[in-house]
Amino acid sequence: MSSLPNSAGAGGARNVLNMLARPLTILLRAEDAVPIALVAAITFGGLLWNVHAGLVWTTPGPLILVSIIALVFLGMGTIFSTVFSNRIIAELAIYLALWAVFPIFGIRLSYLAATLDLPLQDALFARLDALLGFDWRTTASILWSNPLFIDVLIWSYRSNLVQPLILVCAFALFGPRGRNRELLTAMIFASVATVAVFAVLPSFGPNEI
Repeated sequence: MSSLPNSAGAGGARNVLNMLARPLTILLRAEDAVPIALVAAITFGGLLWNVHAGLVWTTPGPLILVSIIALVFLGMGTIFSTVFSNRIIAELAIYLALWAVFPIFGIRLSYLAATLDLPLQDALFARLDALLGFDWRTTASILWSNPLFIDVLIWSYRSNLVQPLILVCAFALFGPRGRNRELLTAMIFASVATVAVFAVLPSFGPNEI
């Protein structure tokens, strides 16, 4: 008879764990599981590499703030994926959370790749550009001769954090289903490929040649 309370307590604990794990399980089985898993891998992989490399975050405040915002949005996405079942709100919340995290740790990977300290390959890239008939200095001179074009380029660069926000909202509200997943997944693979090339063939850029 004494085992009955223990069994009941164990059963109650299992029920609580199952209840807590159910939303996460549903979320990970959903169509957005791939970008969620990729962002999680970049985040935790970057943190482990960061510790191994001995780098520090010089401004941890924004990182903490972004982490809190991402957790809030991810929680909203989980709730509206499981409890209230509103696809648009769930998609908005999930991808706003992922886009809040991915740029920070995606950019961090480039700094971590630089810690490998391999020989610079600027001369190699200059030769490859020459084979294609492309010259950076000539191109830069042409561009800088048109201030309006430079202003457009600068605006485009500085709006890199606004563009995903607009696209996430547009795709969730008006786009075919799955466009947010495709965009973020493509961006992750492109970023990782770029960092991989930089890690093996590091360079400063054309101005250093």
